[in-house]
Amino acid sequence: MVLSRIFSKSEYATFRQSLLVFTCVAPLLGLGLEKSVLYFIPQDPAKARRIFINVVVGTLATGVLFAIACILLGPHFLANQFNNPALRETIPWVGLFGIGMLLNAIAAPAMMALERVTWAAYWSLGSRLLTFAVVMLSLLVEATPVSAVRAMSLATFVVGLLSIGLIVSASHGQWELPSLIGIKELLKYAIPISVASVLEGLAMSLDRVLVSMLCTPEQFAVFSNGAMEIPFIGIITGAAMAVIMPDMVRAFTSGDVPTGHRLWCAASKKAALAIIPLGGLLFVLAPWLMVLLYSSAYAEAANPFRLYLLLLPARVMFFGAIFQAAGRTDIILWRACGTLILNVLVSYPLIVAFGISGAAIGTLIVFWGYVIPHCMYYSARILKIPIRSVLPLNHLLALLAITGLSIVGAFGITKIVPSVGVYQAFLAAFTYTLLCSAMLTAIVGPKQILATVKTICAR
Repeated sequence: MVLSRIFSKSEYATFRQSLLVFTCVAPLLGLGLEKSVLYFIPQDPAKARRIFINVVVGTLATGVLFAIACILLGPHFLANQFNNPALRETIPWVGLFGIGMLLNAIAAPAMMALERVTWAAYWSLGSRLLTFAVVMLSLLVEATPVSAVRAMSLATFVVGLLSIGLIVSASHGQWELPSLIGIKELLKYAIPISVASVLEGLAMSLDRVLVSMLCTPEQFAVFSNGAMEIPFIGIITGAAMAVIMPDMVRAFTSGDVPTGHRLWCAASKKAALAIIPLGGLLFVLAPWLMVLLYSSAYAEAANPFRLYLLLLPARVMFFGAIFQAAGRTDIILWRACGTLILNVLVSYPLIVAFGISGAAIGTLIVFWGYVIPHCMYYSARILKIPIRSVLPLNHLLALLAITGLSIVGAFGITKIVPSVGVYQAFLAAFTYTLLCSAMLTAIVGPKQILATVKTICAR
């Protein structure tokens, strides 16, 4: 947000494209090892330290290879592919950024597996604030994309090292050297998740890659802001999945599948109660929000931003937790293959036809037309229940109806009452919040709302 106001569009595009290099391949580099701790540690907490050491060694190996590739191969190849010569100076630093990100990615699931949920929340917030502060200080010295990427890379690398020290000190078990057999056992479970994650990551990042290739750097800068990940969404969904995973693994391992399903539904309902109404508010405020965060030069980012908000209802369905707890990581892999292929086939012509909005439309079509039906079908088979019983549909449909009616009311009042600028935004937000709160209180009930708020704050 801050950088979009400091840099020109082309400079901002250079910064975002530099980080995109790591984002596209991050799941493959991590080998899925960070997710394996949530599966193995609940089964044998006494061996936690041994598991962590093996995970760190495997992660470091791929991180170092990525850093070497960024230094030797990345600058010229990627600069040519993205039609952006400025990337030649920033890409070498991305290797260090990658190592730090891979190490830090282990922290949250590791702390969840150790039942240190509060630690995970504080560490996530503290590490982000530290990185932000370092980047801002670097821009006071030299306000260039190279300076920003360099500062972010160094800060992220230091945070990654600190996170590993924190995890190992908090874990139980004896100090042992890395074990090839132990790493192989982890990889047997994790590699399908890793390959699936990289394919799905590519599928979800494909819109950005295609926009980079088919549009100008200035158009990419606008699109990348509209396609941003909303921070609180990732925090809520990530925390919810990480918290229920150990209990789901224990339930599935003991054969108590109905209990695992009940845990999953309860987490989905709580996440939906927070995410869907907040998503509706963001939908209403999208034009003003883009101007507030990024300046008026990025007002067009509201269109893809609103389109991507239509994916939020799917974010409350943690199908990956069901597949991982059941040990069926192969389902995640095949789903990812289909997602990537379909996203290429659907998004490319839509970007050519509709520009940056076409990328978001393509992702929506693939997600709701393929990903969700695929997950519903296989979840029903694992849980041995009818497809209609997989999700808490009544709860989700009620929230969607409340949100939709509140959006219509907010848009309607802004048409009736004359106002402009910030006053119009305030009027829309106030109307939406009033309508949504009233209907949620009447239908869901104040006790459930308060319980959800307390749960989220605790996490």
